[in-house]
Amino acid sequence: MAGEDPVYESRVVGLRCAAPPGITPCVGEVQCHHRSTGRVGRPAVKGRDRRAHSHDSIPLCLGHHGEWHANRGTFDDMDKVERMAWETDQVELTQKKLGLVTPYEVA
Repeated sequence: MAGEDPVYESRVVGLRCAAPPGITPCVGEVQCHHRSTGRVGRPAVKGRDRRAHSHDSIPLCLGHHGEWHANRGTFDDMDKVERMAWETDQVELTQKKLGLVTPYEVA
C-alpha cells in the first residue's frame, strides 16, 4: 500500500502508548495507529484502502487502540473536534520523538 514505511512503523511501536494516563490501563503490545483523518494539515482521507501514511501514526496499546476506534473508555468523553485535535497533537509529538524533519522524510 502506498504510504507505508515499515521502518518508521517499527520505531512507532517501540514508543510508549500515547493514551492519556489514569482512565484505563494499557493492555497488550503497542500498535501503530494510523491517523483517522489523513495527513496532518491535509483534507480527510476516507474510504477503503485509504489509510493515512505511516508518518501520520501514533503508538497505542492494543486496549487503547480498541477504545479509540470504539470511542469508549479513555476516549469516551471526547467529542469529534477534541478527538481530531488530540490525534493531531499526538501525531506531531510522535514525529518529533522519532526525529521526523518533515513528513515522509526521516532525519
